[in-house]
Amino acid sequence: IWIIPASGGEARQITDFGSHPAWSPDGKQIAFQSNPIVDLGAYARNALPPSTLWVVGANGSEPKQLTQIGNPAGGHGAPSFSPDGMRIVFEVDDYTSASVWTISTGGDDAKRFSQKHGYEPVYTPDGKSILYHNSEGSFQLRLDSDTNEPIDEPSQIAGIGGTFSGVRRVSFSADGKRMAFNSLLRRESLPAVRLQTNSAETDGLPVPLVQNTNARIHFPTFSPDGKRIVFTTCQNVGGIACNIWLMNADGSNQIQLTTNESRQFTPSWFPDMEQIAFITNRTGHYTLWAINLNNKREKMLLDLTDSLDYARLSPDGNQVAFNFKRNGGVINVWTTSLAGGEPKQLTFDKELMGFPAWSPDGKYIAFQMKRGDDTHIMIIPSEGGTPVQLTFDKGQSWIYDWSPDGDKILFAGQRDGIWNVRWVSRSTKKQQQLTNYKKLNSFVRYPSWSPLGNQIVYEYSETTGNMWIADLK
Repeated sequence: IWIIPASGGEARQITDFGSHPAWSPDGKQIAFQSNPIVDLGAYARNALPPSTLWVVGANGSEPKQLTQIGNPAGGHGAPSFSPDGMRIVFEVDDYTSASVWTISTGGDDAKRFSQKHGYEPVYTPDGKSILYHNSEGSFQLRLDSDTNEPIDEPSQIAGIGGTFSGVRRVSFSADGKRMAFNSLLRRESLPAVRLQTNSAETDGLPVPLVQNTNARIHFPTFSPDGKRIVFTTCQNVGGIACNIWLMNADGSNQIQLTTNESRQFTPSWFPDMEQIAFITNRTGHYTLWAINLNNKREKMLLDLTDSLDYARLSPDGNQVAFNFKRNGGVINVWTTSLAGGEPKQLTFDKELMGFPAWSPDGKYIAFQMKRGDDTHIMIIPSEGGTPVQLTFDKGQSWIYDWSPDGDKILFAGQRDGIWNVRWVSRSTKKQQQLTNYKKLNSFVRYPSWSPLGNQIVYEYSETTGNMWIADLK
């Protein structure tokens, strides 16, 4: 965190970690989140676990931790002071959710204020309401001035929404009559890049198989024979109404498989290619389901009571590897059998080890490990053992798939602020960049390697934004 005179001048560093700073009303303190902001996309989470809230004196005194990991569950970020300086409203993020909470500046009396998604909450200048945003628009939650409790249900603010698919960074004028904000829009596609014969080198430029500016398109996964791709489409920025789609490997014959109003994502193929497993929150929390491609019937496969928000089916269709926070609120890698039995914890990290991907033979699981501001690629035997680190770069390494020969691990890599598709060799630790994007406002995610070895498909997104001013009535 740095500060600089508003009229210009010399900048001064006051912390050596953190992001998303917010001034206290008296200008004596700054609240901030411990995690960096690594994603500028329209639907980015500000602070995934294990981010916590901190405060520091504007004079550069020693930072003080305000919230603890796992209390509340999720990552804590995007803080904003109340006008009287007594409370801080903030965003609590997880992989599949974002909610609004408040806490006293002393670090106690945490309260949840939103049941649905809520991003970047702020107090209104009079302190009588909290504003927050999600894919449906911007909302106002009125507060009782004596108890600081919500008076009624949130009401949508007229005039903000519709084309403003991602409202962020709200700021009020000194007289409290006007609001400035950033509106974010995005352009989505599922490109494919061809690979040279018997090589892991690209052959030509990416070609989009699916394009849709009004929906997020992600989690592409090839069928075991490499002839079809299953993927997820979300109709709103916040991930509401996500459904599973199917298409041929060349992008033709696109068919919607699920038609639920909840969320369905992270699809995985069963080896017989007659069923597709996926995660859904249609029961109120995340569980594992499957859809039969012949009769389109859907059934629940696994319910662990706690939300199963990221899970991947093993190549033989008998096990699931998943993120879990059962102990201490920290994401770790677990596995369990679809036939039943106790889940098995594979990693025991205190920061983050998660987002598993099975090797083609099912003997290994790759996953990402968070260390400070960076994430790295790790592998571990699927039966358990000592994890081995494969990448050591500064930046982000977000895994999703393996090469057909089981040697290369495919991931979305951020280096110097730029996202590209990359692989790292399990045997040599050599890395290779496969795409050549250069824009800071774009990202790649979830690259999938065809079992035929001839192409890689991934999510590509570009976010653009503009500044707006609205009169408050």
